[in-house]
Amino acid sequence: KKSIRVDMFLICADSAYQKRGVSVLIFHDMWNAFIKNNVELVGTGPMMESNNEVLNLWKHADGYDDGEKVARRCYRKDLQ
Repeated sequence: KKSIRVDMFLICADSAYQKRGVSVLIFHDMWNAFIKNNVELVGTGPMMESNNEVLNLWKHADGYDDGEKVARRCYRKDLQ
């Protein structure tokens, strides 16, 4: 059975390869695989709202809806 949904979680690269386009190459290959397999929905794991480097990976994706679907926030309160 084929699914139209893909759940993505963690992607990382060795520090020697960070900021050199490795994640773009990985996303390019994944995106082409999604199209080939008729994937319609892609869900991601948690991303920090302020992590623009991660958020920009999705900026040019065709049909990408950047609307927030699930929000997770952590707050800190010092207890005395």
